[in-house]
Amino acid sequence: MIHQLGVELRAALGALAPVACPLPVVDGPEPAQTTTFGRERIVIEHDYDASERFVEPRSQHQITGRPGNFGPQQFNRHIAAKLSIYGQSSSPGALHWEHRRRVEHLLDLVLVQLRAVTMRRKNWLVLTGGRFFVPADLKATEIAGGAAYELKFTVERGVYEQDYAGNIAGTFKVIDGSIAESTSVGVLNSGQAPESA
Repeated sequence: MIHQLGVELRAALGALAPVACPLPVVDGPEPAQTTTFGRERIVIEHDYDASERFVEPRSQHQITGRPGNFGPQQFNRHIAAKLSIYGQSSSPGALHWEHRRRVEHLLDLVLVQLRAVTMRRKNWLVLTGGRFFVPADLKATEIAGGAAYELKFTVERGVYEQDYAGNIAGTFKVIDGSIAESTSVGVLNSGQAPESA
């Protein structure tokens, strides 16, 4: 699912008007030797340092009132993920704050489009934190050639009862006329015939 989010995020950023965002969105984790400010990019991946949560479906629990009786959907899984944004100011001899300003602009674009993508997919998005960071293999560099920002989030995905081949448990469609549209209500021991509603 995280890979597909990246694909859709890239498409959304590329469709911005009047100027499309040219940054690629790539799957992580990246090999350490590719960690460089030399090429701007967005890296999306699972967050291996964060725990995930599993909760019962909210609406079905409220409707049935019977925990554990949810039909094919059994849980909502909150998948832990992160985005790393690597940016570089195009100004000659740019100072570090100029690189950070570039990354903050990219972060704004990413936040808005990530929210739009998850809303379109009907996945619940929760932003859990963010920070500027220096990649480990560039900490000894004397001149900052760019800036990097890490955005952590969770995205909700339904967990459904299914077989090994991935087929979700069957459901049925209610056909018009298969459910009575009136009810009969009577008062107990009143001696009166039931009323039709």
